[in-house]
Amino acid sequence: MRRKRGEETGLIKVIMDYLSYKKVWRYRTNSGGLRDTTGRLVRFGAPGHPDIVARFRPIGGPSSGFSGRVVWIEAKSERGKITPAQEAWRELAATYGDVYILARSLEDVREVFE
Repeated sequence: MRRKRGEETGLIKVIMDYLSYKKVWRYRTNSGGLRDTTGRLVRFGAPGHPDIVARFRPIGGPSSGFSGRVVWIEAKSERGKITPAQEAWRELAATYGDVYILARSLEDVREVFE
């Protein structure tokens, strides 16, 4: 069965728009690979890296010396499954006290940022 990339891509855009509206520091990341002109597969990004990285505002403001917590967001369609590499990333994030969101809808992200 083919993955529904369009659903996930649309969800990523909605999440990025929401985070922008909330003025949350965030960026979109890509992992995967492409074939170069010779047909050789060139991989980029780390396996399992979430789709979006965001950060809560620093406690006490930017000059307080306290950094905000990192938020990793993996967007999945309703039936999308997390890969073993993504699960390993989620576990590693937890060991550092980061927040990991498996987002199947914008509401999953809003629950954390509201």
